[in-house]
Amino acid sequence: MTERRGLNRSQLIATGIGIVISSIFIITLVFPRAGLSTQTVDTLDNEDTSSFQVRSALEGIENTRPYVHPTGLFQSYQPASPAWQILTSDTNFVVVGDRQVVEARFRGNQSCGVIHFIVETNAPNSIDELNNSLNTDYFNVAWGSYGAWELLNREIDGDRIVAEFSLRQPADFGTLCPEKYHARTVSWLANGLTHHVRMVVREEDKDALERLEQLLVPTLVSYPNNIATVDNAWRVQTSTDQTYFVVIPQTWGRDPLSTSDRLIYTDNIRFQLTTEKFENTPLADETAARDWVVANTPSNAEILSSRTVQQPYAIGYQFSYRFTNSEGESTSGIFVLLNDADNVLYTGDMRVADVDVDLLETSPEEIELTIDVREVANAITVMAPLS
Repeated sequence: MTERRGLNRSQLIATGIGIVISSIFIITLVFPRAGLSTQTVDTLDNEDTSSFQVRSALEGIENTRPYVHPTGLFQSYQPASPAWQILTSDTNFVVVGDRQVVEARFRGNQSCGVIHFIVETNAPNSIDELNNSLNTDYFNVAWGSYGAWELLNREIDGDRIVAEFSLRQPADFGTLCPEKYHARTVSWLANGLTHHVRMVVREEDKDALERLEQLLVPTLVSYPNNIATVDNAWRVQTSTDQTYFVVIPQTWGRDPLSTSDRLIYTDNIRFQLTTEKFENTPLADETAARDWVVANTPSNAEILSSRTVQQPYAIGYQFSYRFTNSEGESTSGIFVLLNDADNVLYTGDMRVADVDVDLLETSPEEIELTIDVREVANAITVMAPLS
């Protein structure tokens, strides 16, 4: 049985903030500057639209460079520019009830398509519980900016929920894009987080959804080690070869001494993070990791404590240490070592000047730091393979 819902203006207003958030999803098709900034030229906004021709959502989408969300919570496929452009809001996430909703939206400049990646914290306990939450109220919000929506089919396919929809734009939008759309949503649970991929194409282009799903769904990868940094308003810095990233405060910059193989980030006052990558360097155990730290810190450094690290694509260790320079000034640090499945070693050395404590065991309030460097250390993240 299909399910139909039509929304008039008074119903949209009554739905409140949830509708406002979801309305961005479709309004950006027509009014791309409505509270959003874009990273590429907006084709639909050009004054001369005489050459506008609607194209398939698959045309010009192929890309090998992944997208990493500014919070570091997930990476995904990045549809290629200029056929597609990313639409970014003023905030990295929104709060809905007890959940943080982190998202990225892409729009097809001449395909009239929309791709929407969403990762939510505080996930349900089971796929059945998630399925029950994807009810009429949920989709009234998800598709709230459309004139009407119709659920065509929904099924649980293994560990995923796949749903098909027919959508209709409000009649007064006056857009170059058509009125009727076909949408598919794929939802699943992983890493204690809820994942959604929403794909919207013109009704005439609905055959493109199969290929879109193949391209997009496998690439939405979450990193639960970065949940703590979601509301920090920090920024992601990705390595030159797109194999790892860090999440750092906005005020930190790249040190002039950085190279493509050795990246250094600093606030030029007290904090310094140095990251490196070493091929064919497996660490057999914690003893081998400790030996690496001893060999790569000052000779008078004292290791204070350690902990194991588990990420989706790497395992390893963190060690806290401290040392003094020739003038007796103290520095404390956290050394991070991560091995991926190919025995590549990723290291991060997070140092704080004028501090003499175990940084793994000390809160920032205790030593009057403005940031928690443990979160910086935890956010050194090995990425999913580009393939």
